[in-house]
Amino acid sequence: MATKDKIAEIELWKKAKGLHNIAKETMLLPHIIADKFSRETIAKKNKKELDNWSNLSKKEQKELDSRFEKEVKDIEDYLVGRAETLFLNNKQFKENVKGADGREYLYTFMEHWSVAYMKFLFPSFV
Repeated sequence: MATKDKIAEIELWKKAKGLHNIAKETMLLPHIIADKFSRETIAKKNKKELDNWSNLSKKEQKELDSRFEKEVKDIEDYLVGRAETLFLNNKQFKENVKGADGREYLYTFMEHWSVAYMKFLFPSFV
C-alpha cells in the first residue's frame, strides 16, 4: 500500500474511535489499554529527551510534555479506532474480544498495532 494510502487509512481509524461498542458489550475499556501502549511507545521514541529531562529548561520541559501528550493521543485514537472498527465489522475479532481471553487478545493486537504504527511513521523506530 502506498504511503499516501496508509496515512489516509490511519486517519480513518482515528475517526472511528468514538464508536464505544467494545465498552458497551464487554467489560473492557479500549481507551485505557490504548493509553498504556501509547505511553510506552512514545516513551521509547523520546527516550533520549526524557532521559535528559532534568537538564531541560522549564520551557523545554513544557514543550516536550505537550508534544509527548499529543503523540500519545494520536496513537491512542488510532488504536481505539482500529479496535472499534474491527469489533464492529469482523466477526472473529468480536468473538475473540468478547471471549474468556478477550483482554489479552485486545492487549496483543494493540501492542502489535502500536509498534507497526511507529515503524510506519518513524522507520528508524525499533
